[in-house]
Amino acid sequence: MSLRRNGRSIYSGIDKILQRHGIERCAYHGGQINGVDVRTLMENAKEILGEICVYLCNQLTDQSSVSADDIGKLCKDCEEYLSLWDAAFSFVHEDNPSDDHCDKTQERIDLAMNKHQEELGFNVT
Repeated sequence: MSLRRNGRSIYSGIDKILQRHGIERCAYHGGQINGVDVRTLMENAKEILGEICVYLCNQLTDQSSVSADDIGKLCKDCEEYLSLWDAAFSFVHEDNPSDDHCDKTQERIDLAMNKHQEELGFNVT
């Protein structure tokens, strides 16, 4: 899929989706979302990634090198990934956690790391 379609940047289209959810361009200077905006993305991953998926699928042409199924799978994987980290981070912020709470927190971190490394193939550095 080209980064431009009908003279419009796909990046700009995704940027508009993020802005509708309160995630501003200044928050991801250099291509990285940070701060409160990454929390917004994690908390609303299903809705945001759903919109991005529809948008990207609508950009497909007969010459596209990816399919709607490929896009759907990647968006679903990203949604799950963000949701897993959202759950892990929410468990980390507990005053005087019990051993059971610490075990559950570690389980959530392990699930997120498995998605990170095994399913998405991201490096840990």
